[in-house]
Amino acid sequence: MKVITQEQAIEILLKSVSEMTDEEVTLIVENRERFAEVKNSKEFWDAYLQSIDSNPRMLQVDGVDEHQYNSQGDLVKTVCVTAVIGYFGIRPSEYRRAIDDEDVARILRDHRYSVRSRKSTLKCDHLDRTQQKIAESASEGQYFYVSVRIPQEGNHAMLLDHTGAVVVDTAPSTPMWDRAVLNVKVIERT
Repeated sequence: MKVITQEQAIEILLKSVSEMTDEEVTLIVENRERFAEVKNSKEFWDAYLQSIDSNPRMLQVDGVDEHQYNSQGDLVKTVCVTAVIGYFGIRPSEYRRAIDDEDVARILRDHRYSVRSRKSTLKCDHLDRTQQKIAESASEGQYFYVSVRIPQEGNHAMLLDHTGAVVVDTAPSTPMWDRAVLNVKVIERT
């Protein structure tokens, strides 16, 4: 097993999977514990926050700060889904419910976006492979809503661009390679 420094690990972790070489992906898989340790370090988070600063659009996403429930106690808006929708400039006050794939598709279609399923086309079960397939086949201007399952946490929504890079992820502290893909939808402006 190759010894990797903290600086090298941080540099790799800040890349989208589509930008990683096969050697870097293999390195992550073979050194999961080391990469998890680095991802929990102050140095990683300082570098991560600097990388976000280079994408001001991500800092301006309008979503909810915590899950919202109605008077009966039913979940009506989640942080991750509202952040994905907010990336397209749609405010949480413009819709009543946003908790799953169908809500994302409905809200975006109401705002003149085309939303189509791509799960069977991409044929990927894990996020890293999905990102690679998107990078190989997507066109500029396409975005991908990805519903994933995070171990010990549950379902989560995120947004990728046409290169497979993560655009919106409200749970960046969880490892990308552990995320099982439940659904993928391509989003385009109509």
